[in-house]
Amino acid sequence: MTNNLGYENLKELDEIKITIIVDNEVDPLSSSNSNIGNITTEINRDLLNKKESLDIVNYCCGAHGYSVLITGTCNGESHSVLFDAGPYGKIFMDNSRKLGIDYSKIETVVLSHWHCDHSDGLPSAIEAISKARRDHHSLKVIVDLPKDRPSRRGIRLPKSDDVMIINNPTFEELEKAGGEIIKSDESHMICSNFFYVSENIFRHTKYETGITNHVSYDESLLTWKDDPLIMEERFLVSRIKNKGLIVITGCGHAGIVNTLLQAQNPIFDKQEKYPIYLVMGGFHLAGFEQESKINETVRDLKSLINPAFLAPGHCSGWRCRAALEFQLHEGETTFAGRVSPTAVGKIYHIFSEK
Repeated sequence: MTNNLGYENLKELDEIKITIIVDNEVDPLSSSNSNIGNITTEINRDLLNKKESLDIVNYCCGAHGYSVLITGTCNGESHSVLFDAGPYGKIFMDNSRKLGIDYSKIETVVLSHWHCDHSDGLPSAIEAISKARRDHHSLKVIVDLPKDRPSRRGIRLPKSDDVMIINNPTFEELEKAGGEIIKSDESHMICSNFFYVSENIFRHTKYETGITNHVSYDESLLTWKDDPLIMEERFLVSRIKNKGLIVITGCGHAGIVNTLLQAQNPIFDKQEKYPIYLVMGGFHLAGFEQESKINETVRDLKSLINPAFLAPGHCSGWRCRAALEFQLHEGETTFAGRVSPTAVGKIYHIFSEK
């Protein structure tokens, strides 16, 4: 059920810096469109200055998961939010330190959905952020979580009743790590209205049907039940002045088209559709079943939404990125020159139009 919250009070930011801490790929060399802002691979200069030359141990590592730090600035005021924390505490900690992340500046941690490749790094991340904020005499970090947390999830193996378990940290474990827990399934603003956390994503398209072999454990019936839709997933929105919305997804289990239809029109008022400047994160189009949806997805991304730039990462897959960049649609390439690389260590620095 919608709570009818739109973007009326969402701040228009002067600049946004997005640092990719965890992603599946490491790609420090690929070029990107300069119109989207400065996209570089940053190295912790303090570490570099202590050495005569850069050594391979200073590079970040890829892992199947996702975590990004978003910092927005408006009229000299800045706020930072961590979106997801990847699959392992060690990966999050190692990469974030190499990137020179200042944990004390992170005010809120948002989890997109309850899957271990996004959630299992949370205890380590929250513990590090909490300590840094205590040392700086700052307020307790807010940990913003989906309200619905299945006790167990899994993937049913082909031609079998066996289930590969997907574990998640508990509410108690996350609270023990030092955060102030907030549970919500409604859209809301965070960090002085710099960022918007969506409610559950509504499903409109016929082909974005989730994961057919995904299951959740029913504690009352003591059995596994089909759970293809993963309904608790949320996305994060910020707004860059005179350019439009920046939408960050976790996995995009709802389908990237469903996600962006809701992002551009959050209260389903057909008179108001917000332009999307950049969408980045998981598009969930990797794997045999999901790859069959690429053509319809690319078609509708162009015809229904048409973001200025796209940065598919994590579970999007190379076929999705190739189709967005090169596939012909009505005689022309669909998003040629508008698909940007997303990989561990990339820094997106986007500035408003004057």
